[in-house]
Amino acid sequence: MPDVPHSNHPDQWSRLAEEARALAERMRDQLCKEVMFRVADDYDKLRCASLIARRLAQRWPAIMVGPIATGEVEEPGQRSNPLGQW
Repeated sequence: MPDVPHSNHPDQWSRLAEEARALAERMRDQLCKEVMFRVADDYDKLRCASLIARRLAQRWPAIMVGPIATGEVEEPGQRSNPLGQW
């Protein structure tokens, strides 16, 4: 299974989608294959969301803050935002 990236860069999501599809192609069980292809599709969706977030951050930098705009994802259990929104 591909590793989850520690940043929100579109290229990483693309790489993970490719890896998931390659893994799905090698699977023999049809249900597992379908699930892995859905995982790859979800990685593609995350890539699109990452691209949108970056474009919004470039267009309106004053309103875009946090890990979505910067592409930085915190490790589980760490929260830099005291309100816990990130």
